[in-house]
Amino acid sequence: MTGKTCHICKVTKRLTEFDRNRREPDGFNVRCKECRKLDSRKYYEKHKEAIKQRMRTYYENGGKEVYRKRRLSPEGKAYSLAYKRSPKYKAYDTGYRQKNSDKKIAGWAVNRAVKKGRLPRISTLFCVLCGSPAEVYHHPRYEPEHRLDVVPLCAHCHSSGHNSVGTNDSKAPFGCLRSR
Repeated sequence: MTGKTCHICKVTKRLTEFDRNRREPDGFNVRCKECRKLDSRKYYEKHKEAIKQRMRTYYENGGKEVYRKRRLSPEGKAYSLAYKRSPKYKAYDTGYRQKNSDKKIAGWAVNRAVKKGRLPRISTLFCVLCGSPAEVYHHPRYEPEHRLDVVPLCAHCHSSGHNSVGTNDSKAPFGCLRSR
């Protein structure tokens, strides 16, 4: 699948012109980014006063700091600990660990290689896609023989590359890295 028709403007566009949406069968929103932006602007113009009042109230009540303090309070810590001990969390965590064990082991292998001097520190490298300072090592593959076959990327290229994986877009940031 290389393109999709927007439900609003009825124009067929490349998949990169649509936001991701796990709930849709194809994994992309039904509206293109441009139409979604226009809808957001219209909604804001129509409800501007209510939005401003809600934001004023949020910041008058302490904004993010309140939520941070609540999370770090004894009650918040107790709630978090109780959740992490719950069967629901344990089932999720166990499934995630089993499903991604190869990724975790590959990450550990890279950390050991950096500590032993077999790989350079990421802070001394540059992103292979855009040339800015690298922040992460990207694993194109996780098999044991490829655990140290990593590529230095900046955070922006790394996140945008993961967001475009599966779109079969030849211009996707990881398009040049998949064949390795």
